[in-house]
Amino acid sequence: MSLKEAFKPEGIVFHNGLYKPALEARVSIYDHGFLYGDGLFETMRAYNSRVFALTSHLQRLYGGLACLGFNLEEFPYTMPQLAEAIEKTVTINSLTEAYVRITVTRGEGPPGLDPELCFKPNVVIIARPVRALPPSERPVGIRSAIVPIRKPSPASLDPALKSLNYLPNIMAIMAARAVGAEEGILLNEQGFIAEGTVSNIFWIANKTVYTPSLGVGILPGITRDTVIEVAKDLGFDFQEGFYTISHLYSAEEIFFTNSGSELLPVGYIDGRPVGNGRPGKRTCHLWQKYREKVWHEIGSRLNRTEA
Repeated sequence: MSLKEAFKPEGIVFHNGLYKPALEARVSIYDHGFLYGDGLFETMRAYNSRVFALTSHLQRLYGGLACLGFNLEEFPYTMPQLAEAIEKTVTINSLTEAYVRITVTRGEGPPGLDPELCFKPNVVIIARPVRALPPSERPVGIRSAIVPIRKPSPASLDPALKSLNYLPNIMAIMAARAVGAEEGILLNEQGFIAEGTVSNIFWIANKTVYTPSLGVGILPGITRDTVIEVAKDLGFDFQEGFYTISHLYSAEEIFFTNSGSELLPVGYIDGRPVGNGRPGKRTCHLWQKYREKVWHEIGSRLNRTEA
């Protein structure tokens, strides 16, 4: 059964301060997030009903809201209040491992681009069960492809903003699926490797871990930061910079990172096998140490709560 066939809007969601069944949560057709994509979101991963790197996600969210001109003094929730609401949404749904998404829109108002037309933000939190396969349990890595869609210029849209307008990413995944790939790889306008449609990208060659620099115009991913820390802790040589497609074609291992999938190994790129097409040993090792870092943080938070 496909994800589409299996999907049901079940569970309890947080909607503007209330916890209600997902089927009863409604957003106005005049909401500017719906009309114009005016808003932001964050996706997170919960382990043992606690969200990993919650503070980092909220700092990025609130930084984005400030960048978009939201009045944080009048925003209906403080960061601690929103953190509590996020984890309550997980626990109220009796979830241990969960995909969590918070969406903040400019809110309802008459049609028009001016943010001053909106009355107050809409805030929605959803939590759904999730289980990502460890790289070692995957018989092969996923298929990826370089897509013709380019990453929008930072001069047009700050890449640190997780905007509700994901149309370039949607077009990129459509282009990837058209050639039989599961994930697309976008280049920036200068032709340098940028990121996946919903992920950052890493590769390993000659005992060195590589990833594009933030200067390429990519999202400063929370999972990306954690993987960089793990790679350095393990003693890997690490480099970030401006790289061309040839670096991926010659890589020994490639993997994507995001909160939901953690480390997602790539078996093929543009039809070419990466290594033997199976998840690489170093990718599996990085994932294992990544998980250890996750559980160390979650365990520390649980201990503080119990104390």
